[in-house]
Amino acid sequence: MIATLLLFTALHAAPPGFVPDARFSLALYCNPTCGDAMLQELEQSLSDFEARATLPRTARTPTAITGLTDAASWKVPDLETLGSLADGLGPQGEAVMGRCEEVLMASFASPTQQALPSLRAAYSAFGQLAVSTGGVVEEVFTSRLFDASSFGELLQALAADPFDATTIYVVEPIEDDGTIEISTTGLRALGLQELRMDHVAPEQIEDMAAVINALAQIAFEGGGLQTITQISEQAVTLPMGQARAVGLLGQATASYVAPRLGGLRNPVALVQYQGLFDAAPLHDSSWYDSLLGMESSQNQATTASKSASEPLAGPQPGQETSPTAPAEAIPAAPAQETGASSAAAPASETPTAQAPVPSTLEEAMLISARNLSGSVRQRYQAGLPAGTRLLVSAPFEARDQSIEYLWVEVESWEGSTLRGTMRSTPTWVDGLLPGDQVEVSQEVVYDYILKFPDGHTEGNLTERFLQ
Repeated sequence: MIATLLLFTALHAAPPGFVPDARFSLALYCNPTCGDAMLQELEQSLSDFEARATLPRTARTPTAITGLTDAASWKVPDLETLGSLADGLGPQGEAVMGRCEEVLMASFASPTQQALPSLRAAYSAFGQLAVSTGGVVEEVFTSRLFDASSFGELLQALAADPFDATTIYVVEPIEDDGTIEISTTGLRALGLQELRMDHVAPEQIEDMAAVINALAQIAFEGGGLQTITQISEQAVTLPMGQARAVGLLGQATASYVAPRLGGLRNPVALVQYQGLFDAAPLHDSSWYDSLLGMESSQNQATTASKSASEPLAGPQPGQETSPTAPAEAIPAAPAQETGASSAAAPASETPTAQAPVPSTLEEAMLISARNLSGSVRQRYQAGLPAGTRLLVSAPFEARDQSIEYLWVEVESWEGSTLRGTMRSTPTWVDGLLPGDQVEVSQEVVYDYILKFPDGHTEGNLTERFLQ
C-alpha cells in the first residue's frame, strides 16, 4: 500500500540555522588508569591538530584540547541506562567500565570542509589507545560506547569512500507529553545542523527515520541542507548503506530553531516531509496542490516559472524577531535611482494574479524561495520597470559568530551571485555600513521585497510570522 504523509513541524519564529564549524568529543575509559604518559602519547598522535587550552569560538584550523581526569569527576555512565548505546561493549568492555579510575578525554573543532579528515584522525588516535590499553571509547556527543573491537569496526566505516553519514550520528525517538519526535545527535561532528521531526506517529517512526537518514546524507554530500529538498534514490550519491534513499520519493522542507545571543552550539533543523516511502509516483497533498495551483495562475499572469531554492543561515543575534523588516522600514533609494536593467522593462508592473496567503512560516518560506529562484529572477534579468527596486534579506556573520540578517539592494545578478548596496544599518556586524557594496549568494537569501514606483510592494511573506 502506498503511504503518503504530509508532516508539519511546529511553527518557530526563526530563519535557518548557521553552523560555524564541526565539533565533537571523545573519551577513553582507562583500564584502570592511564597516567601522564598515555596523555602525552595521545597528544603526539594528534600532531595535526593545534593544541589549545580552550576551543575557539569558530575553528579556522583543526584544533584539540586534551585532559586527564578521575572517573568520579567524569561520572562514568550506568550501562543499564544507556540501552542500545552500549551495544558496542562486550563482557570485557563492561568489566573495564566497572574498574575504571581515570578518563582520558579530548574535544575537537575544525572548519566544516575539514570535518571528515579531522574525524578520521581523532578516531584513529583513540582507536590506537583502545587497542594498546584495552580501554573503552565513548563518543561523548552521542554517548555511544565501544570496546577496541567494535571501535575498530567504526574506524573501518569512517574510512569508507563514499562515506556513509549515518556512521557518525544516532537517530532517537523521544516521547514528550504524548507526542513523539525523532531527532539526530552527532551531525555537528560533520559541521551540519541536527535534524528533528515533531509529531511523529508511532507506526511512522521507521519511515521518518529513513527520511532523516536520507536528508543527512544529502546534506553531507552537498555541504549543507537546503530549505527545500527533493528526495529520491538518485538524490543520494551513496549506493549502499543505511543512508540510501531507496523507496523515498517526495519533498522535505526545513525550518530552524533560533539561537540566542552568544552564538549557538548545536543548531537544529525542523523537518517536514511530503511524499512516499515505497518508490511509487509522487502524490501531492492538497496543501502542495494549492501551491502548484498558485504557480500555474501566476505563470498565466506573468509568464514566469518558479522553482525551489535554498535559504541557509541564521537569525539576528539576541533577537527572535523577523530578519525581514517591514518594507516601509527600508531606506528609500537615492533620487534618480532606477531598477537594474530598466531599459528593457515595461513602464509598470502590477501582478494580476491573486496568490494564496501563506498560513504558516513553512509555507511562506517555500513560496518565497520558489518566487526568488523563479519569477523574481526572470523578471529581474528581463529588466524591472524604471524605479523598481529589488531588496533581499541575507545573512552576515556578527561579532559573536552568530548571524545578523540585513537588507541588500540588488544591482546585479550573475549566476547565483547577487551584488548590491547595503541598505540596513548593522547592529552586530562590525566594519559594514549603509551604502557599502556587498556580495551575497542566492542560496543564503531568506526573503525578498520588490518595491514598485507606485508604492506597492511584493514579497516579505515571512515577516508576519516572525514578529
